[in-house]
Amino acid sequence: MPFFPQDLSSLTIVNLFQCSKYFELSKYKRMEPKRNKFFIECGFSTIDVWSRSEFGGRGLWFSNIEFQSYFLDAGIIHVYVKSSLNRFNQNVAKNYRYCCVPTKIIHMSTLPEHIIEEDIASLLQEHGTYDVMHFGKEQRNYIFVRIKGFRILEG
Repeated sequence: MPFFPQDLSSLTIVNLFQCSKYFELSKYKRMEPKRNKFFIECGFSTIDVWSRSEFGGRGLWFSNIEFQSYFLDAGIIHVYVKSSLNRFNQNVAKNYRYCCVPTKIIHMSTLPEHIIEEDIASLLQEHGTYDVMHFGKEQRNYIFVRIKGFRILEG
């Protein structure tokens, strides 16, 4: 039996994420082919797909994806196919460092100018120690971080 009723209201979803200490909801979209799943964009471009039956504590997929600025509200969500973080790109050697998806993506515009790497590391301490911190080459305004021991949840 699903955790939530058949139709979740927008207010219910927003309230769930406002109460969470890990997420800051910025966008969400109900996936059209599978009406019981939600495509969520949280703060720092964290992308998550939630199932209504799994909404009580974990997502089916939890991964941070390089999120294109031209998010299509009209329907097709597969805009990250050409992403440099796509592990199934043809040039595997070039993208080898991304074989384990980063657990946090930080956009530089959200940080003050005087912040240094140690400040970012101390900011991430509540989630654990970071394994890899990589400053984007093509997208210089992104910092990709992988936190040790962070589980990627799968259904």
